[in-house]
Amino acid sequence: MKTKKILEKDLKSQLFDVKLGDFNGDGNFEIVVCSEDGRILILSDDGEIIHELFISESKPIWDIELYDITQNGKVEIISGGMDGLLNIFYLNNSKIELLWSQQFQSSVSGFFIDDINDDLQFELIAYGLDKSLRVLNLQNGNLIWGQLFESGIGTVKAYDCDGDGQIELIGGGNDGTIRVFNGKDGSLKWFKKFARNVRCLCCFPNKQIVLCGGDDKKIYFLNGVNGDIIKSLPMEEYVWGSISYLNKNNRSKTLVYSYSFDFLEDNFIKNKLKFKSRLFCLNDNLEIDWEHTGFNIEDLKIFKPIYNIFFWERLKENLLFLMKIMALL
Repeated sequence: MKTKKILEKDLKSQLFDVKLGDFNGDGNFEIVVCSEDGRILILSDDGEIIHELFISESKPIWDIELYDITQNGKVEIISGGMDGLLNIFYLNNSKIELLWSQQFQSSVSGFFIDDINDDLQFELIAYGLDKSLRVLNLQNGNLIWGQLFESGIGTVKAYDCDGDGQIELIGGGNDGTIRVFNGKDGSLKWFKKFARNVRCLCCFPNKQIVLCGGDDKKIYFLNGVNGDIIKSLPMEEYVWGSISYLNKNNRSKTLVYSYSFDFLEDNFIKNKLKFKSRLFCLNDNLEIDWEHTGFNIEDLKIFKPIYNIFFWERLKENLLFLMKIMALL
């Protein structure tokens, strides 16, 4: 697998999320990033900063999402961070304004957009360290349904994990729990408890298999109907993230990546450190097709059909890299 670097930009602060979207309605994609120092930056495809929002001074913005909520050909920016504010911003002429906002009692862990109740309308699913999972009306922020965990929530995904034709929300808690909820009404379908924090969740497309992993350094493959463990795979480092997709032949694939904290050691020497972290691709037989080792990935995105991947490393924390995969995944 070969890659080509398209863009490198020093943004003077650690980056936490990157998205592509047409924010100003000119027909071209802009690059939208959020940072540790509470900023949202909108860049042109050649790296020029077009807009810069100061959201929360000295408090990180963890996640951003882009969606054309108002259906005017320009995407809105949804953001959430350590200050517990879930915000939606839009471009009004040349001025960026707030569409609506909702306050969490603690840091917003993440959010995404999906139709989880078969009403042909997209909902905003948000979750946080205040233990709450919320399904919100995307237009105005009103609560559709919610659930509480016993601890903070680190990850949530939407899949038909049991093959019944309806979407479920699968949530992973910092207490090691996995909970699966009916997407229409929020009722609990099944529950699983692990020893350590669950950091990543995904489902294999067209299969009733849930993949999860976290701080116990193992990957688990679970039966999507009842949560029973099918098999497990030991890892040397923390299981950090995963993403599933269908390739060009309509076969299920899942990318999994681990994370090493060796750089925190007192005797750390930057140019001599070799990470034990891995990035590998699983096929629908739960076998590894290919893998790369030796670098930390903070986050990974797939943009079809050109398969662009964004990633940034702790050792180069201020740099945005836009990489293009030269061979199809």
